[in-house]
Amino acid sequence: MNAYYLLLLVNVALGVAGQTLIKWGVDRVGGFALAHWLAFAKASFTNPAILLGEFLYGMSAILWLVVLSKINLSIAYPMLSLGYILVLGISAWLFHEPVQAINIVGVILICGGVVLVSR
Repeated sequence: MNAYYLLLLVNVALGVAGQTLIKWGVDRVGGFALAHWLAFAKASFTNPAILLGEFLYGMSAILWLVVLSKINLSIAYPMLSLGYILVLGISAWLFHEPVQAINIVGVILICGGVVLVSR
């Protein structure tokens, strides 16, 4: 496997980890209400999980620049959809979100598409 494809997988993992931490932090901050948007923003910008999640997501954006310098966009971009698969599993496990049959079918179709694009 080309080292840049490994970086692409690291990019996906960083993005998923970042989004997961942001979700986890926002759940701890509490729900958003327009009337209390300033309190929500303050709590969000001081929450360690959200800050770490933003950092990891930012690192994935920087790594994306490296990946795009070496891999065709038409191949690299569809590979980001692997993140959907990881997020589905993490969401079910960590956040106890329901996974329905249609979600599983969608993941199977995504996997098939990634395989086809990578060929």
